[in-house]
Amino acid sequence: MVRTISTPGSERSVRRPWWRRLATVAALAIVVVAVAVATTGSAAGAAQADANESTTNESIETTELVPLNLTAAAANDSTAVTISGEGQTVTDPFVLEGGLLLVGYDHAGESNFQLVLWNESADEEVAYLANRIGTVDGVGATGLPAGEYSMAVTADGPWNLTLLQPNATATASAAPANATDGGATTTDGRSNATPVYPNATEAPATASGEGQAVLGPVNFTESVILTANHTGESNFQVTIWSENATSFLDASYAFNEIGRVDGAETRLRHTGTAWIVVNADGAWELSIE
Repeated sequence: MVRTISTPGSERSVRRPWWRRLATVAALAIVVVAVAVATTGSAAGAAQADANESTTNESIETTELVPLNLTAAAANDSTAVTISGEGQTVTDPFVLEGGLLLVGYDHAGESNFQLVLWNESADEEVAYLANRIGTVDGVGATGLPAGEYSMAVTADGPWNLTLLQPNATATASAAPANATDGGATTTDGRSNATPVYPNATEAPATASGEGQAVLGPVNFTESVILTANHTGESNFQVTIWSENATSFLDASYAFNEIGRVDGAETRLRHTGTAWIVVNADGAWELSIE
């Protein structure tokens, strides 16, 4: 008879076969290598991402938009219409193609200065392009269909108007007339000159100026964020007009504030080639991203 005697608190040591110990060591080695490869890959990926971001940032240039000089543009645009007069009057009719209309103006008076565009064919008001007091200069804009138009002018001093349609296919001509109604004179600037406007650019872009201005053209392909500053005391408005606009529905209204504006931001989506019209009475800054 064989007895088995166990000593309390003692354990029998069991040694694993050599091939199991070897498998465990191999598994641990594989894990260590995998971690090292993953860490190296992550570091390399991060470095490549940083390099790509740096390259992308370096390749994107910000364009400085220069306010359009309407007088200079009119001198090179054979479709421009210029009208001058004194006091209150309704101009002789002039013909416009469909699209964006920019109206530059100046007035040397002391009282109200107002401009209302009329559609002669439809016998209706199209747009109020100016409503200011005293000696002023600036620019108004609207979209319109092709047709015959006239301008109702309220003023107490001499004034000048420059009508431009910054569109490769648009034309503008003054209808034949003696143009003496109310002291107004109309000039058809037609010649063989080729219209000259800046080349269209894209975001990101910046601009700065004082008072009213026209910026562009800008090609919009996706939504943009606009940031603005203004140091004036009166209205501050920024409107984006499609170059082929036929009504106010073809405009995007970015800002409509009064007084000082510090870093205001807005986001909007506008598609196609457009011009930016700034209405301000002080210094302003604008960025598009």
